[in-house]
Amino acid sequence: MISRAGETPASGYPGGLSQREVDVLRLISNGKTDREIAEELIIAIRTVNTHVGNIPKKIGATNRAEAAVYASGDDLTLEAEEDSP
Repeated sequence: MISRAGETPASGYPGGLSQREVDVLRLISNGKTDREIAEELIIAIRTVNTHVGNIPKKIGATNRAEAAVYASGDDLTLEAEEDSP
């Protein structure tokens, strides 16, 4: 089960996620591939891979689908939808 405990005041995001991890998680929840995420955020694919590996550890997810559910449950997808043209 996905844990919502452990919010870190320093980051202000659930699970102690960093701003960039939240950005990546939002794009994951929108169905983007790692390559698409890298292109959109203008970062290296290896950096995306690192974030994709760290996010589940922090939020207690076991795969991308669970991470996407977590993002929607914590309203982390709202900003991505609002930023869309």
